[in-house]
Order: sequence, then C-alpha cells, then structure tokens
Amino acid sequence: MLPYIHVFGLELPMYGLMMMTGAFFAILFACLRGSKRGFYSIDLLLCSIFAFLGGLLGAKILYFITDIPRMIEHFNTFGFSWSELFGRFLNSGIVFYGGLIGGFIGGFVYTKMFRLDFWTTADVLIPLLPLAHGFGRLGCFFAGCCYGRECAPPWGILVTSELSYAQGTYRLPVQLFESCFDFFILLPALLFYSRKPRQKGQVVGLYAILYGIFRFCNEYLRGDEIRGIFGSFSTSQWISIALIPIGIILMTGIIEKLFPKRLYANVTPDGVVLDYDEDEDEDETSDETSDSQDNESCSEESVSSADEADEE
Repeated sequence: MLPYIHVFGLELPMYGLMMMTGAFFAILFACLRGSKRGFYSIDLLLCSIFAFLGGLLGAKILYFITDIPRMIEHFNTFGFSWSELFGRFLNSGIVFYGGLIGGFIGGFVYTKMFRLDFWTTADVLIPLLPLAHGFGRLGCFFAGCCYGRECAPPWGILVTSELSYAQGTYRLPVQLFESCFDFFILLPALLFYSRKPRQKGQVVGLYAILYGIFRFCNEYLRGDEIRGIFGSFSTSQWISIALIPIGIILMTGIIEKLFPKRLYANVTPDGVVLDYDEDEDEDETSDETSDSQDNESCSEESVSSADEADEE
C-alpha cells in the first residue's frame, strides 16, 4: 500500500490523487460523449463540477450521520464543543452513497438553473461514474481505508498503511473487488447499453440495479468499523434495497411517459440542446409564415372577387 507519493519534494496523498484522476477522465469522456449527442461541452463540464461538489458534500454529510453514535459517546465523556463538532465534520471521511445522492442534487441544481433536461443529462453522465468510482476505490486501497474482513492469505492482503486502523492485519481487498466491478462490468455494460437512444432515465435505472445488487452483497465482506448498522443491515445495504426498485421503475420508461416533452425550454425530446435564441427564431419564423399565409389567402380572395365582378 502507498498512502503517499513524493513528487518534486511534495507529499501527495494517493487517495486524493486517485479521486481527482478518476474525476478528470470521467468528465473528459462525458464531454466527448455529450458533444456527439447535441450537448454543449461546457454544459456537461459545469454540470459535472456541480455534481462533483454536491457529491463531496453529500459524502461527508452521510459519513457524519453514521458517526453520530460515536460522537454522542465522545461528547458525553469529554463535554460538548461546537468547534470540535465542526472540526469533526471537516475531518470526517466520505461515504459513496452520500456522494451519489449529493451528486444527483448538484446536477439537478445546474440543470434547473440553465434549463437543461435533467434525465437526458443524467443518462449521458452516469455511464462515466464507474470510471471515477473505480479510481476512487483504488485510492481507498492505497490509503488502507474501506477494507474488508480479516482473512488469511492468499485472499487476505497485509494492510501496511499507517493511516489505517487495520494496519498489520490481513484483510480482504474489497476495494479492489469494487474497482474491478466498476471497470470491467459496470462501465462496459452502461457504455454498451447507452450506445442506442433509450427512454429517459433508463441508463440511470440500469446503473441503480447493477450497482445496488453488487453493493448489497459486497457489504457482507466489509470489515471497517463504521458501517452505520440499523437493524440487520448496514446503512449502505438499506440504501441499496431502496435503489434497486427505483432502478427497476426507471427501466420501465416511466420518466418518458410522465414527461413526454422536454422538461426545460432548450432541450428537445431526443436530447438535443438548443440555444434560447434558436427557440425564439423558430417562434418568429412560424409567426412570419402564418402571417404570409394569411396575406396570400386574403389576396387570393380579393382577386377572385374582382374576377366575379368583371364577369357580371
């Protein structure tokens, strides 16, 4: 494991480096894919940034929530302090599902602000999420976090990171399991499925089903202490249980049925983004066409009336 690397005398955390690498390539490929479908690259770039920032905030909030029992125990012992509470939030870890929810909220805010079709935009961006997530899980492995249950070699790998609570123990490399799932199963499946036009929300639905099933099963192999267990399932398993039926509903094409027309003014039903000026030009052109047709009909009526008068 390699929690840090040194470049030109600078100590860089591998976790953050892997996260930024994954986000960079995911946004780059998303812009390239979107430009072929009529989207402006700048829209997808900014929407991805909004989603990334929202995801980062959401990931920290969910981790903070799962850590509440430990915080209560700590404050009961040592006393409460607002500054310490704020510091624990800033220094808290992140939870992927919180990032997923926060990312969707951030993306929705951007599409609402700039009149884009949310579901069409999400269907373009979601296939590249496993690319970013796969790199992120590699960062988890290097940092020694999000580790699995104790297991003897050859399946168990010795945790050597000084940042990890599991340092010196043999653990299942569940981070690598999830990274392989993202790179070799989820990413190709979503890219292949999204090659042809689909009904709104179906690509997102496929992601929700596939990842929800995997994450629910993979949780049984996790060994890190903070799992936020409520009842017999962990927090992530409860979210997976909710995510799978949501994905099934989206796969039925219900979004297309509920919103058969574009949701916002500058996206056509097939996902093509238009300039606001183009919409106005189309309206003006249609008005001019109708006016010219009315003028032509009036002139024809006047000519026919004149002919009848000459015959009389």
